[in-house]
Amino acid sequence: MKRKKIIFFTLLISVFLSSCAKDSTSSTAEIKEALFNTEKGILVAKAAKQKEIGDTIKYGLVGYPANMNPFYSESDSSNRIIELLYEPLFYLNDQNLNYTTETNLLNSLEIEEDHKVFKLTLKENALWHDGTPVTSDDIIYSINYTIEHRDTKHKDLFRIDGEPVSVEKNGEKAVTITLPRTSMSFLYNLADLTIVPSHIYSKYENTFFSVKNKDSFIGNGPFAFENIYYDTTSFTDYFKFNKFDGYFGEEPKFSHLEAKVAVHGTTPRYEMLDYNVQVGYINSSDANALSAVDYNIYEFPQGEVVNLLYKEAGLFGKHPEIKDAFLQAMNVDSIKGNFGSSLHVTPANSIFSEDNPYRLNDSPFADNNTQEARNTLLRFSLDHPEEVIKFGFILDPGEPQERVAVALQESFKAMGVDLQLVPLYRDEFEAKLYDPSNNEFDVCLYSYPSNPNPDSYKSYFQTDSPYNLTGYSNPDLDALWEKADAQTDPVQRKVLYDEIQRIILRDKPVYPLLYIKTIMAVDERITNVEQAEPKARGYFRYQERLDKEEFEYTQEDLDAYNITPNDLENAPNNETVNNRVTPLED
Repeated sequence: MKRKKIIFFTLLISVFLSSCAKDSTSSTAEIKEALFNTEKGILVAKAAKQKEIGDTIKYGLVGYPANMNPFYSESDSSNRIIELLYEPLFYLNDQNLNYTTETNLLNSLEIEEDHKVFKLTLKENALWHDGTPVTSDDIIYSINYTIEHRDTKHKDLFRIDGEPVSVEKNGEKAVTITLPRTSMSFLYNLADLTIVPSHIYSKYENTFFSVKNKDSFIGNGPFAFENIYYDTTSFTDYFKFNKFDGYFGEEPKFSHLEAKVAVHGTTPRYEMLDYNVQVGYINSSDANALSAVDYNIYEFPQGEVVNLLYKEAGLFGKHPEIKDAFLQAMNVDSIKGNFGSSLHVTPANSIFSEDNPYRLNDSPFADNNTQEARNTLLRFSLDHPEEVIKFGFILDPGEPQERVAVALQESFKAMGVDLQLVPLYRDEFEAKLYDPSNNEFDVCLYSYPSNPNPDSYKSYFQTDSPYNLTGYSNPDLDALWEKADAQTDPVQRKVLYDEIQRIILRDKPVYPLLYIKTIMAVDERITNVEQAEPKARGYFRYQERLDKEEFEYTQEDLDAYNITPNDLENAPNNETVNNRVTPLED
């Protein structure tokens, strides 16, 4: 057994002894015996089930990838596969209102002082996985595609005040992008754009790529797609990638990478307890269990913002004066546990995500005067007996929404206030949510992913934006977004974004409730993790840097814990939950 394992067990004993020192009902001998059995169980699990990693690293992937078209992919699982395939033009690091760029697919990036002209030069040795060089035609195609197809996930981000940016070819490896006006958010948008192979994508007219459109999986990253296989042991599919010899960057340490599909967020926990995957995003409730069996836990503030969304077409649009009362009556602290542990779920104080450098520094809404809120809602019920607050939610026991809805109904009932629940299947819920004029429900929970670009939140609140789900309109706010985006001084830009956030917190088309962190677990046998730079989406910035250090044990280690061959043969497996997956049809 490795020295660090022995140290771990010694520390474990020390922690348990110190924590139980005041418990007079437990003897030291009993505690040592319990810890001995715990350590024995971990060693049995490792020796029996922890196969050598070999030359293949395995990732857990929650949810079957749906649309694999980078311009239209919305699900986390689709985007994680896409990020394994494609390298970004550059990385943007934004801290304390000052950004730096780190070129990746690009050899150089020049930005003129007025932030209207961007000059890009590609690396000479950048290749697509089919061996075709990455050229300026690919950049031009990718940008123009988002301009011409305004329904992509990039929305209108390559239009400034409705006018498209222009892209000029300056050779096989160079382009110049010119903006209609100064836009400080454009650099974020360019960093987020996936550059696709124009010689492949120009052949497709459809926008939905299923997993069967394998000939479109031509990327430029360190691992090239091989195929999708079915694992007969765990009854699920996995995506297999092979080291790409033509990669322009550092040679990957692993020869193969596999992304194993699991339908439910709880499944990676069981796969990891059985050492079937080495890397995966997990639920916060699973962090302690995995850290106890030698998985390292990484937390990222880049996660989700959970909001309370008021539909302007419903009751709250007619009676905005009761928005505060409803929010206070909710008692946000009482619902936090439905989204994870307090270590990973914190009160939100802004519509901007926790990691956004322009996030407002005001304190979260804390006036939980439930008595006054109850009185306000009771008076409203008496004055408007024909009107009942309707709370919409996704009908799925695995969803926090359903648990929160049921708990809220009970707490409101205890106050003497009627809260009508509107349960909907996901497709129904999303169809009604995305229709601002629909008033089948008045209020619901709504989450969106974090984003370091402050301007990215504009589409949720801008008048007539297709992503404005509330029906909210404020022309003064619309103008303020444009003013902030054009402001080159970061301090002045922060002042403008602070004003934007305060206006939205005042008007409450949505109200931010919680920040949910993203959590990743990595098998401790995987090394160079810090150098690979783990991240909240796409696993690692540099997959190619990951390496391994296999777990070793000796017969002497087994003897020390009285472990027999029979113990190893009969080691229990952790059952996976509902992880049988059928690939999507074309």
